Amino acid sequence: PELGGGGGGGSWGVHYGQTVIGGGTHATHPLDLAPSPLIRALPDYERQFRHQRQRAAAVWRATQCRFEACRRLVMEMHVQALAIDSARDNVDLHFSYICRYQGEFGRSHAAQTAAHAELLMAFDGDMEALRATVLHPAVVVASERRHASATDAAREAQVQTKQLTATAAATRTDTGERSLDDGSSGGRSLDSECQLSATRPISGLATAVAGASGGDSVRSAQCPIGAVSKECSVQSASGRCPTAEGELAPGSGTSTPTGGTTPRGTGASVTPSSSAPPSPSRLGPGGLGGAWVGPGPGAAPHWPSSASSSPQNQSAAMELTGGTGSPGPDARSRAVSTSNATAAVATAPSASTVTVVPPPRRTLLDCIPEERVRRWAADCRRSHEHYTAKVRDLGGLFAALQRTTEELFMTGPDVDISALEGELERSQGKLAEQAAVIQCLDKDLDTVGRLVEDTVADMAAAGAAAAAAAAGGRGGARARSDTEIGGVAGALDACAALDPMNERHVKSYLPTLEAADEEVAALHRHCAACKDAMAACVHRQLQSISALQSKIRDMRNKQAAFQEVGQRQEAAFRELRIARRIPRVYRACLAEVARRGAHAEIFSGQARQLAERMARSREREVARREAFARSHERYLPSDVVDSLGLHATPPQC
Repeated sequence: PELGGGGGGGSWGVHYGQTVIGGGTHATHPLDLAPSPLIRALPDYERQFRHQRQRAAAVWRATQCRFEACRRLVMEMHVQALAIDSARDNVDLHFSYICRYQGEFGRSHAAQTAAHAELLMAFDGDMEALRATVLHPAVVVASERRHASATDAAREAQVQTKQLTATAAATRTDTGERSLDDGSSGGRSLDSECQLSATRPISGLATAVAGASGGDSVRSAQCPIGAVSKECSVQSASGRCPTAEGELAPGSGTSTPTGGTTPRGTGASVTPSSSAPPSPSRLGPGGLGGAWVGPGPGAAPHWPSSASSSPQNQSAAMELTGGTGSPGPDARSRAVSTSNATAAVATAPSASTVTVVPPPRRTLLDCIPEERVRRWAADCRRSHEHYTAKVRDLGGLFAALQRTTEELFMTGPDVDISALEGELERSQGKLAEQAAVIQCLDKDLDTVGRLVEDTVADMAAAGAAAAAAAAGGRGGARARSDTEIGGVAGALDACAALDPMNERHVKSYLPTLEAADEEVAALHRHCAACKDAMAACVHRQLQSISALQSKIRDMRNKQAAFQEVGQRQEAAFRELRIARRIPRVYRACLAEVARRGAHAEIFSGQARQLAERMARSREREVARREAFARSHERYLPSDVVDSLGLHATPPQC
């Protein structure tokens, strides 16, 4: 607003921009009735100053609100930065753990890989060293003697198996012919009974032949009865045929030979797969290179107590006799022949009881299964190469994860909060300037208010003086004129004092307030934009931290899995060290033999010395007893002396 006035002695008015409101309607003021236009301008100055004070107060309050909003936004950005720092600290904790774990795993894997590589490189040399180490002559002689004995036993078992197989086949042929003859004379079909009686010899014979021929496995015998016999109803209900599987009734007294590897109900011999060799150090009770040897041909076979008491045989006999329960002569003879055939087959040694001939041992290499150990070494070599490649891949994944984590830690927030705090401090100085300007406006408003009050009081006093002078004539007129001149002079002085104030308000104070408010408003807009950018940055970094935490968890699980695989690798290579451990064990055994021999010699010498001392002591005791007998026994009867035990001889050592 500007305070404008006409030229010369023209009328005065208060201008707000381009609007002149000096001649407008407003509340009546005591000075509005003053004759001088200068005096009438004093209330306008007062109104103008009050309006400027109110305007400055409104701007100051708006600036204060904007400043508080900026401070709140900066505090919220501080909280967001603390949230990011907390999430990073969590990531740093878990990443430090996997870094430490990866370092330990790398060192242990490097040492383990070097040891395994050295073991694989020296494996052929270790095997050749085993081949070049000749066993003690006593061991060689004992091994050859054992090999010859086992060969003879196997030959005898094979001959016995062939004889029992021929006997079983002949018995089965006789039984079939008698069944056909009785079936044609009786007018009824006896195929089911014949097949029933021939089932167990077939299944047992298949197992015996497989064991004699040295086969690894025998297929399960199919049921030859089909749907004719009652026993085959078990096959449809339980999924397996007891007749084809060679099972006997609980009352038959037949038991399965122990020590074999044939599962119940399959009739097949289970052998280890050649593609997955067992551990070289777990080669069975026979020791290194040995195999389990079952009961030999001289062992007592498991004979059935009463083959004719089998429920299957009783059922067949009842069907042959028409269900009377007492079989006829022909039926009884057929049942007995069937039982004999079953008993004959039961005596045949199965695949699990065939004697395995141990190989002769002349070198240390003969003490271990060479082929199995070499297959184990090949598997260990492939596993070692595959595991090493996987560990390299794991190292690459960890390096990528480490780069990602370092990039995340090096990425700062998109907003410089410290710079915003510096701008807030500078804006706080602007608020102090606004407060100083408002104080100046308050002071000027108080000044113009006092001037108006003083002018009103002066005019009131002048009016009273003029009224008193009017009663006095010409002297009163002269006094009234002097009073008016004094009032006009005071008004001119007041206007001269207020006009610079108004100009300072319009040109200095109010622009300063508005400039400070505009600066704080710009800061508020900048803080709002920074808050939006900070929110987007926090969202983006929290997403990155979440993804990184998932990767760290996966890496931790992979490290645990690789640690477990490394332990299994170590266990596998520990089994492979058998080729390097056997020479040391053999040398230790030879040293132990020498030590035991020396100990036996020392013990024998000590025993001889002790025997000599004991003999001398006994001789002294005998002489003493004889002397005692000569001097004392003659005075007592011999029976008394004998009852006292004085005729006993000294004990032998």
